[in-house]
Amino acid sequence: MEVTWFVKAKIDLIGIGEYISKNSTQSKADEVIHKIYIDASNLGRHPNMGRVIVRIGDCTIRQLISGNYKIVYKVDGDEVLILAVYHSARLFSNVIDLKDYE
Repeated sequence: MEVTWFVKAKIDLIGIGEYISKNSTQSKADEVIHKIYIDASNLGRHPNMGRVIVRIGDCTIRQLISGNYKIVYKVDGDEVLILAVYHSARLFSNVIDLKDYE
């Protein structure tokens, strides 16, 4: 399966890297971003690896934990769409509005 990143998810990833580099080192930021990217890439081979977000009521929308971050994605036919990436301490409802992806 092909893995496609929505613009919002790319912006999330950039923001995560900037935040980490301000509070730690650029090396640590690069390490975290690389891990998130690799974990998201693996969804192309294993799209059901993440768990379904039950409260949404759509079994095609899932999330995968990557360190302290959650990767929200949608399995759509032969494609995995990365919708958002956010720190697990944040609330899902404050991070993503699924209406933006309909």
